[in-house]
Amino acid sequence: MNKIKIIFYTGTGGSKIIAELIKNKLIDMNYDVFLEKISKNNLVSQKSCDLIILIFPLHGANAPEIVYKWIKNLPKGNKTKVAIISISAGGEVIFNRAGRLSSIKLFERQDYKVFYENSLIMPSNFLIPTPDYLSRALLNILPEKIDLIIDDLVNEKIRKINPPIIDKCISKVFEIEKIGVKILGKTIKANENCNGCGLCEKICSCGNISMNNKKPKFKFMCNFCTACLYYCPNKALQPSIFKMTILKNGYDINSFIKNNMKDENFSDEDIMELTESIYWSGLRDYLLYSNKKV
Repeated sequence: MNKIKIIFYTGTGGSKIIAELIKNKLIDMNYDVFLEKISKNNLVSQKSCDLIILIFPLHGANAPEIVYKWIKNLPKGNKTKVAIISISAGGEVIFNRAGRLSSIKLFERQDYKVFYENSLIMPSNFLIPTPDYLSRALLNILPEKIDLIIDDLVNEKIRKINPPIIDKCISKVFEIEKIGVKILGKTIKANENCNGCGLCEKICSCGNISMNNKKPKFKFMCNFCTACLYYCPNKALQPSIFKMTILKNGYDINSFIKNNMKDENFSDEDIMELTESIYWSGLRDYLLYSNKKV
């Protein structure tokens, strides 16, 4: 296993951070590694490799639709090995445990061999913000979690999960999210703060935005990755419905890392207290009980 291809899809940057960390660590280990971002302009992968590492955020208990498109466009795999890493804000809880299953099945139909799956947690960009202390704890432990995954991969450890039937049912039902986010994305409007800079069009990975008379127009191809909403310099974009899903204080993971990360000891007691809510229970397991495994 010499040539490794890391494929990632990202909206607000979490997958990119993880992909680059994995890439740099593998390069330090003298592997031949190349990185590709899934987007409307990159839905066909031509480079051959010994291992594909696919990284994506979970959207509605599944991979985003654009990830499915990328897998379907792959050439026949001839049993090329694949590892899948999903990212969420909640961890391996009931809504997420089957989130990689559809992607695995698509790979197998293309004659690829998925031998490994795992998950990582990043601060939330949707509905409920992760408390700052927990966000710092998650980012602090991330290199350790990645080291464990890389150790598994280079040793070709088999790690496949058979989710409970309830998880599989939830994942299947939530495929309807693919239609829902298109509708939600279609409702995004620009307010009077829009200056027509066109940044939203440039960063949209799905080609859902086009500029018309210096105003963005939204089509019916949205993954609702929220990149346009959070990275608009004038905060001029807002969905017309379900506005509560967008964090009031915005989301910029790179700025958070730059301005908030420091040498810090994280108390088990504080983590236990902050994860008492069932909403953060997956973080408790991830931060406290999974230091030797992920």
